[in-house]
Amino acid sequence: MKISTLLSLSISVSFFLCLVFVAPFTGASRPVFAQGNTAANAVVTGKLNDANGPIVNAQVTLNSFRDEKCVKLFLSHTQSEKVMEQLSECVTDIGPVNPDDKGVYRFENLKPGHYALVVAWNLSPKLKKPIMVFQKGDFVISYFENAPFNSVATGKPFQLAANTTATQDFDYTKGQITKEISPK
Repeated sequence: MKISTLLSLSISVSFFLCLVFVAPFTGASRPVFAQGNTAANAVVTGKLNDANGPIVNAQVTLNSFRDEKCVKLFLSHTQSEKVMEQLSECVTDIGPVNPDDKGVYRFENLKPGHYALVVAWNLSPKLKKPIMVFQKGDFVISYFENAPFNSVATGKPFQLAANTTATQDFDYTKGQITKEISPK
C-alpha cells in the first residue's frame, strides 16, 4: 500500500472515528438515557470480551441513525469528505458508557430506530501493523497503535423496537479477520 493511500486511510478513518466516538474517559459504569423525547422504553445491553476475558477498560457508544437512508450511507463504508459530512448530519451518538467489572454495558430509555454499537478499547496483544482497518465477524475494527484506545469496533446497524431489549455482545475472540478494508 502506498504511503499516500495509508495516510489518506488514516485521516479518513480518524475523521470518521471523531464523528462517531469523541468523548472523555468517564470512569464508572452507569446507564445512559437517550436525550429528547423518550416515549419508548427500549434497552440495549451486552457483554464485551477479548482474549484476556471481560473488557472493562472501554468506552461504549451507540450510533443513532436518523433514517434508512443514513443506515445505507453508513454501510457503504465510503470515506469521502462528502459522505463524512452527510454522516455527521444524520448520525448522533448516545453515550459513552463504561462496562462494569464483568464487561457488561447498558443503555436505557431508547427510542425505536436504527443503532450501531461502537466499542473503544485497548487490543492486546498489539497488532503487527501500526494502522489497520479490518472486518471480523459483524464488526469493522480500526486499529491505531498509538491512540488512547488503540482499537475501535463498529457493529452492523440493527433496528430497535419500542419496549424491547436488544443484546449486542462484542467478543473479539470469536471469528477470524475476514478481510482488510481499504478506502473507496
